[in-house]
Formats: sequence, C-alpha cells, structure tokens
Amino acid sequence: MALVGVILSVFGAAVVMAEYVIRWRTTTVTIDGGRPDTDFAAEELRAKRRALAWTAGPALVLVGASLSALAL
Repeated sequence: MALVGVILSVFGAAVVMAEYVIRWRTTTVTIDGGRPDTDFAAEELRAKRRALAWTAGPALVLVGASLSALAL
C-alpha cells in the first residue's frame, strides 16, 4: 500500500513539475500601455525567475517520494 502511495506521489509531482517547466518556457509579458520606460525583457526575466522559484516544492516532493520508493 505504501508503494502505491509513493508511486502516486512521484507521478503527481512529475506532472506538476512538467506543468511548471511548460509555463516557464512559454512565459510572455503582456504589454500594459506600452510606456517607453518599461523594460519588457527585464519583466519577462523576472516572471520566469518567479515561476522557476515555485518549482522547489514539487521537486522536493519528487525527490522525497523517489527516495521512499528506493527505501521500500
């Protein structure tokens, strides 16, 4: 039963990680008024860094579940 839980955890974390990677790769910035002083490249980089920071949780779940599977 524990092995089934570990397998489901690994699968769930992998799906969430895949979603984060897809979102990170396709992040674009919407133009809000088009002010000339807005640096869209910096905004896009900031958005991508923010999205990348959110991957730590699912990555830890994935690693923990994988280690649990190895321990069983």
